[in-house]
Amino acid sequence: MNHSRRILASAVAAAFTLTVTAVSAAPPIRVGADLKDYKAPMKKDCSLTVPNQVPTIQAALAAAVDGDTICVKTGIFYEDVVINKSIRLAGDGSPSAVIMGQGLSASVIIDADDVLVEGFLINGVGSDYTSAAVLITEGRSRVRVRSNRIVAGNGALALRADGAQNSHVIKNNVLVGSNSPQILLISGQPGVGKPSNDIRLVANTFIGTVMPTPRDDTGIALASEATENVLKRNLFEVTGTVHELAHFGFSSNIVKRNNFNSDTFSPLTGTPVKLRAGFEGTTNAENNWWGDLDPSDNIQGDIDAVPFARTPFKQNKY
Repeated sequence: MNHSRRILASAVAAAFTLTVTAVSAAPPIRVGADLKDYKAPMKKDCSLTVPNQVPTIQAALAAAVDGDTICVKTGIFYEDVVINKSIRLAGDGSPSAVIMGQGLSASVIIDADDVLVEGFLINGVGSDYTSAAVLITEGRSRVRVRSNRIVAGNGALALRADGAQNSHVIKNNVLVGSNSPQILLISGQPGVGKPSNDIRLVANTFIGTVMPTPRDDTGIALASEATENVLKRNLFEVTGTVHELAHFGFSSNIVKRNNFNSDTFSPLTGTPVKLRAGFEGTTNAENNWWGDLDPSDNIQGDIDAVPFARTPFKQNKY
């Protein structure tokens, strides 16, 4: 082949490569948690290690200072953990590092700003609406809870955040209801002067059982009294007596690319309700899978749900 033909052949091959690259299919969107994706911190990143250096998680927290990383190795830790410093608490991953609550209002209480909790199996022991496996106290900012399996005590919540919450990220968790009135609750009613804002719920899996109490706001997998929520790539597969899957008391939310697989039935309206939006602004709920090809019978409130997914998104193995 002469020189000019070689140049022409190379140009054709390059054009073909570019064309193939341009039309290659994007990877499928996946929903729900993937706990195997978690990587524990490296040894050099650990300020304190439990139980190698300190016998309990709470003792490590007492010795830590803001900005520390506490690494928790494989084991079962029978203790209630109260985090009152801006630290990173990182386990070896679920189910290797286990926190077994011992009877406070929560197994893990987050009582500081700029906290990260990741890589645990957290078992709650509460038995009613006031208890949760993980509790974020009132007025907290920039809390991250990720890559955990969080199991509610029987009749309690998996995760509860009290009023005046701001800029949290709850990501890649398996949230397990146990006859729970709500699996996850973000509080902060502006009507009582404690508004919450900017709560990002990404790639979580909601499973287990939901059971209502005499309260009207129960029987819900996810309830949020915050504005400017983002609910993205979550999977809902709860069972029990489920009145609603997601309830946003205040609107201006973004709800996209979730699988709302679970069946629901609202006794208030006599119809299924998978997403209810509240009082302020329109909730953008485009591009979700609603369990069928007609979202109109699954939503209530000022919600823009078109277009919508015509098949379920691929699910992570949680």
